[in-house]
Amino acid sequence: MEESAELGRTIARKLNLAVGPVAVFIPLRGFSAYGVPGAPLHDAEADAALIRELEDSLRSDVEVVEIATDINDPEFGRAMANRLDDLHRSWEAAASSA
Repeated sequence: MEESAELGRTIARKLNLAVGPVAVFIPLRGFSAYGVPGAPLHDAEADAALIRELEDSLRSDVEVVEIATDINDPEFGRAMANRLDDLHRSWEAAASSA
């Protein structure tokens, strides 16, 4: 569980270095195919530690999006792609008006 907590802090440190808008997506039902409920590496407590440390260590302006799917669910991928598109469009609009 401590390794998961440290991973959350490490991810947050890296995201906190971003100079532009940033969003982090968290799949609440598993970070891998082997980590979903019922799979051999599922560890709800370790996942919760990672998420808690990640959220607690992020800058306040980092957008956190929690989605009740696993990381391999197409819904999760679509949500990330749509947000990336939104961020890119807002960046392009700001760059063209500067």
